[in-house]
Amino acid sequence: MDREKKARLKFWGVRGSIPTPESNKLHIGGNTPCTELRTADNDIMVFDAGTGIINLGNSIIRKGLTSQGIHLFLSHFHWDHIQGLPFFKPIYRSESRITIYSSQEPEQTRRMLEAQMSTPFFPVDFKNLPARITVRKLRSTLVRVGGARVLPFSLNHPQGATGFRIETNQSTIVFATDHEPGVEEIDQNLRSLSRDADILIADTHFSPEDYQSAKGWGHGTWKEAVDVCQSSAVGQLFLFHHNPAYSDDTVRSMLNDARKEFRSTKIAREGTAIEIG
Repeated sequence: MDREKKARLKFWGVRGSIPTPESNKLHIGGNTPCTELRTADNDIMVFDAGTGIINLGNSIIRKGLTSQGIHLFLSHFHWDHIQGLPFFKPIYRSESRITIYSSQEPEQTRRMLEAQMSTPFFPVDFKNLPARITVRKLRSTLVRVGGARVLPFSLNHPQGATGFRIETNQSTIVFATDHEPGVEEIDQNLRSLSRDADILIADTHFSPEDYQSAKGWGHGTWKEAVDVCQSSAVGQLFLFHHNPAYSDDTVRSMLNDARKEFRSTKIAREGTAIEIG
């Protein structure tokens, strides 16, 4: 009997703000945000295009999956969430079919992505990329990718950000990076959309102590993430968007604190793959 196919979640970049190629941060990972969800039907869904997307692109090329169809969901356009895209090798392959989703109008999305690849910042113009790139605006309705369903929702972050509830036949995952609690309507919506999720990937950029001097920066702590999990019956919490100033040991200390209140807490670690379902 064939083994039942499962979805797979993989973290390619987990660090916030800037890459951190430092020895005391490399076990957890120094690349900026990029998370892949490969459905049981082998649909490639990518959430954010930080420097982690570079290694993902290399993997896609190596496995000959460039014509498979790549669906890239951008939470927002801050530098750490798009800076890997110019080095994502599938965009240089004519057989690649890439759909980019964001909360902006397609023309605005293109303008912003073109800007980071324009003279004198980059030698290749976004407009001249060989890949077939389609840009779509996210609305408050489901996006279907194969058998998966993606529901976008607003997060509290300077200049705005988008979270995603991703439902497959095997599981439900909520991706909520770059979010600061404190806006009641947004907080309640996050709790509602996290209800009964198998996995919550949450912004835990600051320790509760450091957050006191960083209010308004658009990031959260493990305490708020744990609260969402407890109030919404979430299965597992992954601490994500790690502070570039925090060593591996500091993040592990935060994990230990979080586990005292929510045992099913883990660290989003670069290279970690999780079978789902």
